[in-house]
Amino acid sequence: MNCCGRPLSRRRWIPPAEVLGARVALAAGLLSLAIAPTLARPIVVFLSDFGLGNEAVALCHGAMLSIDPEIEIVDLTHGIPPFDVRAAASVLARATTFPPGTVFVAVVDPGVGTERRALALRTRDGSYFVAPDNGILSEVVRRRGVAELVRIEPTRVNPS
Repeated sequence: MNCCGRPLSRRRWIPPAEVLGARVALAAGLLSLAIAPTLARPIVVFLSDFGLGNEAVALCHGAMLSIDPEIEIVDLTHGIPPFDVRAAASVLARATTFPPGTVFVAVVDPGVGTERRALALRTRDGSYFVAPDNGILSEVVRRRGVAELVRIEPTRVNPS
């Protein structure tokens, strides 16, 4: 079962905070380096396919807030159909009403628990996106362009 109670074919369950570790850590780094000077209160927009039927979303909020308690977390949606990368890409691409400097964290990944790396993207309009390297950022790149794109290494948020 994944963190949303959905079965995974031959994949192990990974706690949401661990799955999000690299993405959250990078988002926090981006916040402190790039966003803090431009936004009064840094904004992290969170999108997932976790649903709201369990504690997964709240645990991810806790992981993000443990890194930076001053951020404002906005839930874009957690109703993406399970592992539907195309639907998530479309929703992310339409999220254009947030101010420059906003960090978008997307967790929709059929390969969760695999060696897939995470990406950090800065768009030409000054937004940041942190997501798995699975095509989820393709529509954002097409519509907003790329100022910088890097792969990030996983890190644990709560290494206890």
